[in-house]
Amino acid sequence: MSKSILVVGAHPDDYEFGCGAVLLKAVSEGIKVHSVIFSLGESGTAGTPEIRREEAQHAAEILGSELIELLLDGDAKLEESVENRIKLARLIRELKPDWVLAPSHHLRQHPDHVAASNLARNAVRLARYGGFKELKDLEPHRQCKVAFYDISNRSNLTEDHPIVVDVSGFKDAWVDLMNCHASQTSNQRYVELQVARATALGIENDCDLAQKLLLESAPVFGAVEQIIEGKKLSF
Repeated sequence: MSKSILVVGAHPDDYEFGCGAVLLKAVSEGIKVHSVIFSLGESGTAGTPEIRREEAQHAAEILGSELIELLLDGDAKLEESVENRIKLARLIRELKPDWVLAPSHHLRQHPDHVAASNLARNAVRLARYGGFKELKDLEPHRQCKVAFYDISNRSNLTEDHPIVVDVSGFKDAWVDLMNCHASQTSNQRYVELQVARATALGIENDCDLAQKLLLESAPVFGAVEQIIEGKKLSF
């Protein structure tokens, strides 16, 4: 059975910058990606909602993912509410992803990113509960893990367990993906910043380019041999 990832962003461009190279690698391995945005960047200084929607759709086409607009409270207004939790949990039950990727939850960033992080974490849990009456029309989805990507590169929370994904060979495609969001990149050096961070992480881990994901619990190896041989985790 094919694997799938549901990646959520509070705004258009969040996941392209935060874990775009990981998503590109996943797609290259035959993993289905569903992209979800919670707003159209309505409160942003640059770009209109119409432009942001077009940019997000273009990025989805390059990535080869399905773009889903789960528009909730609006840009800069996102809340981790029960109502929003149910909406996302319903989508999780419908799509049955193996992984949900969301922004990291450290506080030194846009508050919508923190809300999106907590929303994803709790929706994944809610999607498992068979007795939840608002979701009784859909089967529970229990085989789903949540991980977090870091947009601002400031996550150093002790309860997080980082894994590093070797994304060497995906630099050019990732740059193209980020540049889809021209309204955000034309006057800012966001793309260069993200590539520099990924290059530095790659150097630290003996590869050309790497991105980090954060897990809620430590990864488990199925065999001691994997640890001895230094085999890397796959999706």
